[in-house]
Amino acid sequence: MKTLKTYIMENEKHPELHQYLLEIDDYISKGEILNPEFVRLTNKINRFVDKQYQQFKIQFRGQFQHYYDAGNVEITDILWSFVSSVNDIKNLSKKLDRVKKERDNEVFKKYSEFVAPFKSLIEKYEVLKKLVVKVTTKREQAKAEKQIVLQKQFRDSSTLIAVLNMHIEEYKKVAGEKAEEQYQRRKNVLEAHDWNLDSIATRPNGNMGRSEYQMNSAIRSSYLSLFERVHTSSPRMKDPVILKYSATLHKKFIDDSIKGAEASYHAWVAKMIQKIGKPVVDAKMTGNPWTRSVLTVTCNDGETQVWNNQMIINFSKYGLMFNQFPSRRAK
Repeated sequence: MKTLKTYIMENEKHPELHQYLLEIDDYISKGEILNPEFVRLTNKINRFVDKQYQQFKIQFRGQFQHYYDAGNVEITDILWSFVSSVNDIKNLSKKLDRVKKERDNEVFKKYSEFVAPFKSLIEKYEVLKKLVVKVTTKREQAKAEKQIVLQKQFRDSSTLIAVLNMHIEEYKKVAGEKAEEQYQRRKNVLEAHDWNLDSIATRPNGNMGRSEYQMNSAIRSSYLSLFERVHTSSPRMKDPVILKYSATLHKKFIDDSIKGAEASYHAWVAKMIQKIGKPVVDAKMTGNPWTRSVLTVTCNDGETQVWNNQMIINFSKYGLMFNQFPSRRAK
C-alpha cells in the first residue's frame, strides 16, 4: 500500500500529474466524459508523459551502453522503449512486470522508479476510457429526452393545439398557391431566355470567385430541379443547356412546398408550446396565420398570455422556399 509520505513526495515531484489525476477523478465521479473532452485530456496527458520521459532519458544518456553490448535482450528491450503516451507507459510497466527477476538490475530499478508515479494514472485512465460517450450518442439521448418532455407538453396543451391546427389546411393551400406563383416566375424567366439555362446563370468555372461560383451553382441547380433538360443525340461540352417543361417536376415542386409548409407549421406549434411554457386550458385565436393573428391563452395556473403572430412564406434568391414565424408576446 502507498504510504502518505510516498503520496506526498510523488505529488511534490509531479504536481501536474496530480492535477490530471484530480481531473480524471472528477469525470469518473460524473460517470461519463464526452469524446472531445476525452481526446483533449488524453492529448494533454500524452504531452506531459512524453516530456517526463525525455527528461528521464537525458539523465542516463550513455550510461547503459554496456547492456546493449552484452546482448541482454530483456534489459535491452526496456532500454529501447519508446514512451510518448499513457498507453506507452502502460506497455513499459508490463515489460517491467515480465522481468521481475531482474529487480536488482540498475536499469530495472531506474525504470521502475520512473513508472511508479504513473501507476495510478494508468489505472484511472483505463477506467475513464470505459466512460467515453460519443457526442452523437449524447445528442440522441438529449433529443429523446426532449421528445418525452414535448409529448407531455402536447398532452397538457391539447386545447391550444386544436385551435392552432384549425388553420393548417388553409395554410397549406396558401403555401401551394405561393409555390405555383414562384414556379410561374421561373418559367417566365426561362421563356424570356429561349429556355437557355446558360443565359440565366453562367456555368461555374475556376476563374470565378467563391461567392460567384456558389451563386451560379445554386441558381442552376434550382432550375434543373424544376425543369427537364433537353438531351441531344451527340452532346458536346460547349453546347448550351436547354430546358423544357416537365409536368412531373412541376407537381413535385408544389407537393414538396406544401409538405415543407406543413412540417414548418407543426414545428411552429411545438415552438409556441415551449414559449408559453405552461399547460394551456383555454385558447382563442383571431385573424389568420399568414397575415396576422392574435393568440390568447389561459394557462392552468390562471395566467393569461397574449401572442402576436405572423407567418411568412418566402423564397431565397436561389428560388428555395422557406417559412418564417415571428411570434412576440404582448406586454
